[in-house]
Amino acid sequence: MIAEFDDGNAVPANFIITQKSPDPQPGEDPDPTPTPTPTPTPGGDPQPGDDPTPGDDPQPGDDPPPTVHVHDLTRVPAKAATCTESGHKEHWICNKGDEPCNKYFDDADGKNETTADDTIIPKHGHLPGSPVVTRTGSSCEGEGHEEETVYCERCEEVLNRTEKTIAAHGHRFTKWVVLETSVCGDSVIEERSCEICGKREIQGELGDHTWEESFTIDKEPTCIEEGSRSIHCGKCGATKNSEVISPKGHQKEDLHEIEKEKT
Repeated sequence: MIAEFDDGNAVPANFIITQKSPDPQPGEDPDPTPTPTPTPTPGGDPQPGDDPTPGDDPQPGDDPPPTVHVHDLTRVPAKAATCTESGHKEHWICNKGDEPCNKYFDDADGKNETTADDTIIPKHGHLPGSPVVTRTGSSCEGEGHEEETVYCERCEEVLNRTEKTIAAHGHRFTKWVVLETSVCGDSVIEERSCEICGKREIQGELGDHTWEESFTIDKEPTCIEEGSRSIHCGKCGATKNSEVISPKGHQKEDLHEIEKEKT
């Protein structure tokens, strides 16, 4: 076989033609042989020089992956509100662990988030009841007492209390009644009583008697019976210092008379 050049000259078939590379220009690589780029085998292990798959490993300058927070909850039992203090509903707070978030939740699983204000039950205030009146009545001579108290119907705390004094109403006496009249001094002793409490009052005094110095025999004693004597008033006949006189006992002449009577 004969090869031909473009100029029409023929060469033998066993003649080897070598193309001469152009001379290198200033600044060029004298042996510009291109470096082949390796291609990773589909489905196989990475080969030397392969590019890493994007996203497999963190690269310098990448942001760290986000940390997932797990709530560590504390249960807060419900507390009823009172007249003067607020209460709160049952709730849970994430306030434990190294990094608590301090959030509030309605449930133990930490799914239903709420706020501290939403857990509060406002105080309901006092509810005044009807006044309760206690009274201690006055007497003829002593004062009475009246007290009015208002209690809260919810907690029974005293909300208001007023007190007043009831004046003594005084006695209501009957008219004076004469008990005794003195003849010697023309004086009397009188008595009256209160129609309410029954208190008695006595006024007046008897006049002075004119007492005799010696005893007067009021009753002569006999042989077997006692007698008596007393001091008499020379004006009215009143007596005082009454004394008993012993019986005389039998005398001889009396016995003689008795014997004569028997015979």
